[in-house]
Amino acid sequence: MSARVTRKRARLDSATDDGCDTRQSTAEGSEDPVQDNSGSARTRDEEFWYDDGTIILVAGNVEFRVYKGILAENSSVFRDMFSLPQPPISSSDVPSSENGCPIVHLSDSPEDLRHILRVPFEAPKDPSFAAIAAAARLGHKYQMTRLLEQALTYLKTYYTNDYDAWQKKESWNPPGFHDEDAIGVVNLARFLGETSLLPTALLACCQLGRDLINGFAREDGTREQLTLDDIGLCLEAKPRLVQESSRTVLHVFEPMASVRCLSAGKCRGGFRRILKMVEDRVADVVGTDPFRYLFKALGADADGELCQNCRAMAESREYAETRRVWARLPEILGIPRPGPGGEAAGGEAAATA
Repeated sequence: MSARVTRKRARLDSATDDGCDTRQSTAEGSEDPVQDNSGSARTRDEEFWYDDGTIILVAGNVEFRVYKGILAENSSVFRDMFSLPQPPISSSDVPSSENGCPIVHLSDSPEDLRHILRVPFEAPKDPSFAAIAAAARLGHKYQMTRLLEQALTYLKTYYTNDYDAWQKKESWNPPGFHDEDAIGVVNLARFLGETSLLPTALLACCQLGRDLINGFAREDGTREQLTLDDIGLCLEAKPRLVQESSRTVLHVFEPMASVRCLSAGKCRGGFRRILKMVEDRVADVVGTDPFRYLFKALGADADGELCQNCRAMAESREYAETRRVWARLPEILGIPRPGPGGEAAGGEAAATA
């Protein structure tokens, strides 16, 4: 959002220019709980309550007093909502205003809404999954196009179909995410129809243990879990990934020296010794990650076993093998190949290399 608004709070005993009177607060600055006519106690949000705000949003049992203009500028849904005439204050079960300030009741969680309201003021360098998910879900719901596009652009930077770009990332997920957040990325991809996120997000899910089944707790206490269909895809893909990992190891360390090798016999022996290392440390080398750098996984023990030319040849083999697996990743995961716009491309089970 582009509008700049001060985060400084107005004096609590002042009245606003638009006629919305403020409520009294306790000594600590938090308000006395307010009850609507249904008897539910509501509390004022500590972060987003501006005494000169022009709209009160209610999510769950939390009130947010913010600026109508900022919301309308960035959301066509809010803009249309605010353009409708407000109903008169009455004794209905759901009050339409509070001290003259219009009230809008939302079905969203306070946690999600809080992430969205932070957008005009701060853009964290490494946002959490909760922040990105709230931006994507509510951006879609309220037609906040820029917000939704920002969230998707961030996700597509990490969950990409570009192999070379993906290999440069240091971990399966963005810096502010936890490993199990890949579950939420899969669910977002399904919800938004952004299938280009699925291959690497499902691949990240395949690295999980019991969290693959259990999921994780969202900020509002509900659980984020894969659908049974997606759990099934991951469980079926795990042994296929192990097979591809094993095949890559055997091809990369095949005891065949480079044509430029000046000591072929010695290097063939080096390849065989490396394969023995793999056998002894198979759990470190072979698994559900067929893209791990093999020489790094083996560590210093593999250094010095091959001449420079044979080492370069082995690394070239590894690159070719991982590209081959990448090209088959949607097939391995049991999903269609993503099309150019994120839609499934004709159900083909091949990948964008």
